[in-house]
Amino acid sequence: MRRRRVVAAVIAACALAPLAQQAISAEPADSVALQSRATPQPDTSAAIKREEQLRKHFEAQQAHLEWVKKRKEAKERAKEKAREEAREAALAKKRAKERAEERARQKRAEARQAATSAEFVKPTEGRLTSQFGARGGEQHGGIDIANSLGTPIYSVADGTVVEAGPASGFGNWVRIKHDDGTITVYGHMFEYSVQAGQRVEAGEQIAEIGNNGQSTGPHLHFEVWQNGSQKIDPLAWLGQHNVAL
Repeated sequence: MRRRRVVAAVIAACALAPLAQQAISAEPADSVALQSRATPQPDTSAAIKREEQLRKHFEAQQAHLEWVKKRKEAKERAKEKAREEAREAALAKKRAKERAEERARQKRAEARQAATSAEFVKPTEGRLTSQFGARGGEQHGGIDIANSLGTPIYSVADGTVVEAGPASGFGNWVRIKHDDGTITVYGHMFEYSVQAGQRVEAGEQIAEIGNNGQSTGPHLHFEVWQNGSQKIDPLAWLGQHNVAL
């Protein structure tokens, strides 16, 4: 009987041995699991969020710096464009002035050329009886050419009649402004055939010799004015244009 109990105990021990061994083996894993559950893990989502915020802030700073740079460059380009436009405007103004001056010089040269090359003729035929200069204690402002009443009087050059009619001391006179600005004066006639504003040509008859006004006999009183009313020697002026009385 006793022997049977021993055998049963041995059998029971053998049956329980694997279970005990399994329990012993499982104990460290359960311990590790418990330790893992007990130790808190780091929160990576906050770090990622912070990193994203820093990245966006850096990108915003870079974008702002780029905008400032571009704005500065745009201002510099605008200033340079304004300076260039100012330089071009000044240059254009200078060139326009130079062209205007050149045209004025050309016109003056053409006027001088026209004055020297245009046809000039005697104001009338006759005898020179009085010259330009002092006469009887007074200044004689022209020359006198005597001839019979009705002798034709001619315009000495192309020009425009500025006045034709009565004049103190002259009886009647005709004043003609020529293309170079010179004015010639014809006086003492009874009859004249032109009027103010009329265009006349060199050699065209404008009047007839008379004895009108302060005159001692039939003659033409002929004057030459320059610069408006400056009287010069008609003989010298006619000589410059190859006209001899």
